[in-house]
Amino acid sequence: MDPQIKFGLLCGLIGGLSVLLIIPFLPSKKCPDCKKKLPKLRSSLKKAASGGFICPHCGCEIDRNGKKITQNGLEFEKNESNISKNTSGQGKNAIIPPEIKGWNWGAFFLNFFWSIGNRVYIGLLAIIPYINIIILIILGIYGNKWAWQNRKWDSIEHFRTVQKSWAKWGLVCFIVINAIVLLLVGLFG
Repeated sequence: MDPQIKFGLLCGLIGGLSVLLIIPFLPSKKCPDCKKKLPKLRSSLKKAASGGFICPHCGCEIDRNGKKITQNGLEFEKNESNISKNTSGQGKNAIIPPEIKGWNWGAFFLNFFWSIGNRVYIGLLAIIPYINIIILIILGIYGNKWAWQNRKWDSIEHFRTVQKSWAKWGLVCFIVINAIVLLLVGLFG
């Protein structure tokens, strides 16, 4: 087998394992109804991709921020000014707020996972060798815009909080993976 393919497979395996090692350190959320801790692993792949939960204790459906989801949408206060300004999730018709413009480190570092979580499926091209570096840069540049267009967000603050979290965990994974690769190269190289 070609050494580059071996190296790519090794890095992919290390990356996957490092993500699995991070899960136990994620903060626990509580159900808004029964106040019991929610499991860190989601009950379904759909819930894992969206970041939501279903409480195993009471069956309450919860979004990624710990808010209860009802038949009419999320339970939270809305005022008229927020409704008219929030155009997130409207596709290409969404007006991009100037506050969210800029580089997206979460999209750059965690491109594959970020793309699924933010419904920016062009990012899945990052798994293709040689094209991936171009996709990483494109996601970094346009990630905020595409995430705003493709998902409904509670507010600009909610959007920025979630994207900062992606960036933080992306940096952690990047550092851990590179440390492991350097260690392996040092041991076996």
